[in-house]
Amino acid sequence: MKHLFKASDGDLRWGWKAVLLIVGTILFGIILNVILMTVLTVGYSSQGLAQEQAMEKATLASTGFITQVILSALQLGFLLWIVRWLVVKVEKRPFDLSMLGLVSVKKSKHILLGITLAVMLSLLTIGIGFATGSLEYLGNGFNLFSAAQVFVTALLAVVLALASGFGEEIAFRGYLQTRIAQRYNPWIAVVIVAVLFASSHRVNSSNPLLYLATATLVGVLFGTVFVRTRSLWTGISLHTIWNYIQIAVLAVRNSADERFFGSPFFVFDNVSGATQMLNEFGVILLAFVFILLITKPATKISEKVQHRQAVS
Repeated sequence: MKHLFKASDGDLRWGWKAVLLIVGTILFGIILNVILMTVLTVGYSSQGLAQEQAMEKATLASTGFITQVILSALQLGFLLWIVRWLVVKVEKRPFDLSMLGLVSVKKSKHILLGITLAVMLSLLTIGIGFATGSLEYLGNGFNLFSAAQVFVTALLAVVLALASGFGEEIAFRGYLQTRIAQRYNPWIAVVIVAVLFASSHRVNSSNPLLYLATATLVGVLFGTVFVRTRSLWTGISLHTIWNYIQIAVLAVRNSADERFFGSPFFVFDNVSGATQMLNEFGVILLAFVFILLITKPATKISEKVQHRQAVS
């Protein structure tokens, strides 16, 4: 029975670490939403509304932009806590950010690469969407909303983007992918984590298989960036800026996709969801090829990180 949970070196098997990380995060999110719905329902009920009306208003409020920002900030904190807990309590190691890929070597260069990729991906997705007729421009935020709403969205979207970009990259690539790569080939680790990454996201699409395929390819892209650069900063900046652009700058309004929040600068409508998802899949595939072409295989991590891993 012991071998079911632990490897030959006594460390907990990576599969159980993945379960603790992913299931723990999902349960935390469920608990947060239950608490939020309870508090909101009680609050509306105290104003004299019937139970059914109070629950309807609570449901609407729980999906609001500001509420999502607060929930995302709390989930970011939980992700960072559970990664630290796994390292310190489960693995019995000192917590070191460099062991998660947050190295200072060429940090600015890696961040710039991630930002450049995010902008390219966003512009290509919108451009191809127009070319194929799957997107329609509705107008700019200052005409569709108030200036205050646009500025609030631009500011609060930073939290939403960081929650996914920083938290998910540390948890999935920095921690989980690194641990699996210690057991298997790094590319096997990339694929495994990409599948886990995609399956951990809620499917909000009328084409679930295409959605999951695209999310998996996104995970492969992030994992490849980490393997080739040996730095998590590229993936964090790519993930964060890409999400920020989708939320606050070039947002696509689609009832089957919850990416549209708040009052973005430019608003688009998704005319054909399936076509646009295929466009996104193609753009991500291009980005994957681009990363392979402009980066060299990184087979060794820095001597500083190697030394720290040996000491731990």
